[in-house]
Amino acid sequence: MTTASQGHVDVIVVDDDARIRVLLEDELLARGLSTLLCGSVADLTAQLKQRRASLVLLGMRGREASPLRQLQVLRQSGCRLPVVVLSADDSDGLLIEAAVCGAQELVHKRELLRRLPQLLEQYLNAADPEQPPLKDP
Repeated sequence: MTTASQGHVDVIVVDDDARIRVLLEDELLARGLSTLLCGSVADLTAQLKQRRASLVLLGMRGREASPLRQLQVLRQSGCRLPVVVLSADDSDGLLIEAAVCGAQELVHKRELLRRLPQLLEQYLNAADPEQPPLKDP
């Protein structure tokens, strides 16, 4: 499901839980933002080859590190988009790992709806409008 135009989207939501994707989509649509929903970082990478975006909200389950490793690969391919990692775990170790892998911030999922207005203001205003779509290596 998507509300994004072919060329640009405000926020891409990546989470393996469809309920979380839809919840965030509803909240973002209510704020007048275009959204694109992805079930994995692989889906995100494919979408970024076709369109531009301003912000990525990347969900994780617990202490699962796979999305962070994939984010690191995405960064190495030239992606400069702001990425906010959403997790049920807010341990210091995960916070440091998220930063090392290229995330701007780690937000606990229970805090997300409360913090969403501030995150959108901070990262949508700072997005690089010249970020080109990703290219294959």
